[in-house]
Amino acid sequence: MELHFNLKGIFCFCIFLMLWQMLFPFVFWGGTGLLVAYLLYLEKIKSLKTQDLIFTGAFIVNLWYVAGLNINERQYDYYNYYTQGMFFVENDFFIKNPVDYIWGAFYHPPLWGLISGIVIKIGNILGLSAVDAYDKARYVNLFAVSGVGIIAWRFFNLFEFKKNIILWGWGGLVWFPIQTIMAGLNNNDPLVYFFMEASIYQGYLWYCDDKDSLKKSFIIAGLLIGAGMTKLSGVMTIVYLGMLGLAKLIQKNNFFDKRLWGQFAIIGLGCLLGFSWGFVLLYFGNAVIPPPQNVDFISLKQFSLMEKMFDFSMINHIFPDVWDGGLEHNVWLSLIKTAVFGEWQWNSVVASYIVYILAIFIALFVVYSFIGVFENKIGQDFGLNLAIIVYTFVVMGLWVMLWNRFPYFCSTEFRYVVSLVIISVLWMMVWVEQKKLSEFVLRILAGLIMLFSLAKTIVVMSTV
Repeated sequence: MELHFNLKGIFCFCIFLMLWQMLFPFVFWGGTGLLVAYLLYLEKIKSLKTQDLIFTGAFIVNLWYVAGLNINERQYDYYNYYTQGMFFVENDFFIKNPVDYIWGAFYHPPLWGLISGIVIKIGNILGLSAVDAYDKARYVNLFAVSGVGIIAWRFFNLFEFKKNIILWGWGGLVWFPIQTIMAGLNNNDPLVYFFMEASIYQGYLWYCDDKDSLKKSFIIAGLLIGAGMTKLSGVMTIVYLGMLGLAKLIQKNNFFDKRLWGQFAIIGLGCLLGFSWGFVLLYFGNAVIPPPQNVDFISLKQFSLMEKMFDFSMINHIFPDVWDGGLEHNVWLSLIKTAVFGEWQWNSVVASYIVYILAIFIALFVVYSFIGVFENKIGQDFGLNLAIIVYTFVVMGLWVMLWNRFPYFCSTEFRYVVSLVIISVLWMMVWVEQKKLSEFVLRILAGLIMLFSLAKTIVVMSTV
């Protein structure tokens, strides 16, 4: 099934929108008008598909959110990342001294700082202040989350799902609130999310295809480098890729196949280069994951492990707004709440409750349907099953280690496990496909996804 949107086109469109907002008003209406015109063109040539409408609708909601945000509104570490971008502007886009960069800018890898620095420079040329220009860097992240949607579409269509299952599973993904929240961020989370999901997709292509595997291994290496240079956690997908490589090796008649080991070497080198900023930090005596600073107001030290895992007393407080008494100490509720609300309050309480309640049911279904990964073959054999199982446990295990080591609310948030989004939707669709649910049940599920998406839209558009 064809989707009339691709990565190159969406990237160019997002950069165009960024420049538009730097120069002119009404970027939302202009961008929406262009998208509607494109859909009308597709309809005229008899090429308009349901998936085009789903993607366009989600993009328009995300654009409303991105275009309507004020400076430092619903952001994480905004001015730290701004300082990182300014470092490149003030140092001719070159790290002359790593120590000066680490202590004078930010400990995170440099790719997002470099990109945001370029955006600041362009904005300065067009007459914007540095802060106003940096604020527009979120259009890069609008591309990143839109790119995840395109990658997910391609990934899901590699499997033999019924058309309606793909449409509703993928539609739920592109309309999911975390997509909108991340589109509006001015930090490195959305970009590393894009690189990680692209690695998962390309990794499966590499696993299935022997003819172009060498070429695909170079692509994967490049994605790993990009991910690691954006955020060091981006190289976590090496676990998923390693399991696919192990499955590929087991199926080989020749365990010492030089061509295959050469591909492993290329991907491994990409991982090492991706983590190279981590080696720089360690060399200069810095922690790869330093403890959060000035965050006592979100401390969870007063809660025991049992309270963090089994105390659901805050379940009725739907917004995890740490500034308004909404500090969520239960780690499972934190995952759900931050997946749909971030750590902020939103308007339209009724619609917010609908989103929240349905998000709880989605979370329960994610956990329940994971059992199917152990039972039902995904793809051509059980190699992908192995990769999904191991990667899921590793990501969740590292998340547990993070909030145990740093007992703060920010350590429990959904953005630290967001790379599981594509594969969790995949295993849910596999479960639905295998159960051969009746048309009536499928229509109910489709209706709930539509209700969830509509409620999310009301929440976003009534708040920003």
